Amino acid sequence: MYGEDQEVAFDTLLEAARLLEDADPPRAAELLADAVGAGLQVGGAFVGTAAARLAALETKGDPLRELVVAQALLSATSVAGDVGGHDRLERALGAAEAAGILDESPLHLFWAGRGRFMRGHNAEAARLARRTIDATRRTGALALLPQALRLLASADFDRGQ
Repeated sequence: MYGEDQEVAFDTLLEAARLLEDADPPRAAELLADAVGAGLQVGGAFVGTAAARLAALETKGDPLRELVVAQALLSATSVAGDVGGHDRLERALGAAEAAGILDESPLHLFWAGRGRFMRGHNAEAARLARRTIDATRRTGALALLPQALRLLASADFDRGQ
């Protein structure tokens, strides 16, 4: 996902976030959320390092950014064996849906579907995955198609479909 060397990707994302933490905390939060993803691939203390910094940043009320951050933090706490973080993700999903920002973009639809899957709302995750698939085909955002198909397969499998 982040190239061949996940440790290099993790270090690069962490450094980029450090450079932006004071000047642009919301953008630094996005980079740290990506660092959590890379850290999950590497294992060890990597995830905790990025998650701790991410939790301290403000997302300035941007519902889409908060959705990405909440998903990253839930992934990090889940890997650490903590069951917390579900409430923040649920609030972020509600805010993103209420703001109407998940209506057209295939990537935004995918993020919402992934969030619903993480919360165990598999029927809704499958519905959003199907919308993502349709939107990727309609807009030509085909790089997202494998992830959307994987989300659909996972959500359908978890509900016995």
